[in-house]
Amino acid sequence: MSSPFAAAFYLQKEELYQFLVKISKPKSRSRARSGEGDAGSRGDLESSLIQIYHHHHHNSLKLQDQAELIGTEKAKKDAIKKAGRVSDLLVEVVNGGMQESFINEKRIEAEIRLWLLQLLVA
Repeated sequence: MSSPFAAAFYLQKEELYQFLVKISKPKSRSRARSGEGDAGSRGDLESSLIQIYHHHHHNSLKLQDQAELIGTEKAKKDAIKKAGRVSDLLVEVVNGGMQESFINEKRIEAEIRLWLLQLLVA
């Protein structure tokens, strides 16, 4: 059993086997003696097969829903990781721009001081 789906499939197969064993046992001998055994067992068999089909269909829908839920959860986690990465990149860009602005401001202040000194000396 390598995956939970394989384990679930095995359980379904085992349940189906148990169900088939249960319905294959003769229920009463009075039917066979009265002559309605063929028609009655044909109806029982048909209803049993329909029941098996519905049971299998219901279980397969449950497994499909579980698979979709697992896929949805994984997609949510991936989206959260990607949104975090985009946020980090935006912060880096903004911080880089701010750092450049501060450097330019310091350069301008240094030039202003230099011009003031030149004006005062001259």
